Amino acid sequence: MVVAAGRGVRMGGPQPKQFLELEGKPILAWTLEALIDSPRVRALVVVTPPGQVNETRRILTPHLPATAPIRYAAGGAERRDSVYNGLLALGEDFDWVLIHDGVRPFVTTELIERTLAAAAATGAAICALPATDTVKRVRGASVVATLPREEIRLVQTPQVFRRRELLEAHRRSRADGRPATDDAALVERLGIEVRVVAGEPFNRKITTPEDLAWARWMVAERRHAGLESGRLEPESPRPEAESSGLEPRNPRRPTGQCGLTQHHGSKEPEPTVRRP
Repeated sequence: MVVAAGRGVRMGGPQPKQFLELEGKPILAWTLEALIDSPRVRALVVVTPPGQVNETRRILTPHLPATAPIRYAAGGAERRDSVYNGLLALGEDFDWVLIHDGVRPFVTTELIERTLAAAAATGAAICALPATDTVKRVRGASVVATLPREEIRLVQTPQVFRRRELLEAHRRSRADGRPATDDAALVERLGIEVRVVAGEPFNRKITTPEDLAWARWMVAERRHAGLESGRLEPESPRPEAESSGLEPRNPRRPTGQCGLTQHHGSKEPEPTVRRP
């Protein structure tokens, strides 16, 4: 599921940030291409801004393969509502769901694989980077506490969950009114262990004009280097997850295709996606 229902308030322009262009192509199209390139992802649900399903399809169609297995769902007032709508659009045919921000176009196949492998072990996984700055809790203009930096992680997407558990987490959140800034926070409230794997510095969320300038520079650098046109997968060393405790011990790697999966019997299925 690619969540692309934001209005782009922090970007400051009239157009939602997911439709802004990098080298003549919407950011959202770059993101979808990166996921389509993954051998584990075989179906996609794109959650659009409210009331913009047809417009989103119109914008994306010229930039994506005609055979891309994409369906669309209208977003809601908040991110939580948008993901819930996407889950309803997904239906009950799938056991696993991979959720990714529509404005993270630099996601790599390796990161997707790493997150899926961790999810297979406990049922839920996220990717994150260690904090490099000191983090403080502040109330008003005063410091309340300094948080132990070694325990802080800056969370990214993709995030992977069992569909039924994520749906239950969203239903409870809607019933009790407790908000959350990501889906993992909702699943944590069910008592489910959420594994954390190493994120990637280039897997940056494009939300401000500065982010957009960086992304355009990044694409230009890749073009200048003569790398394949039409793809945005930077060559970056894998973060040292083992030394920071981010990777799970002995993860059970999925054997099928990934992202969303259909149930095929009583045995716990691996994270896999099949065409809807």
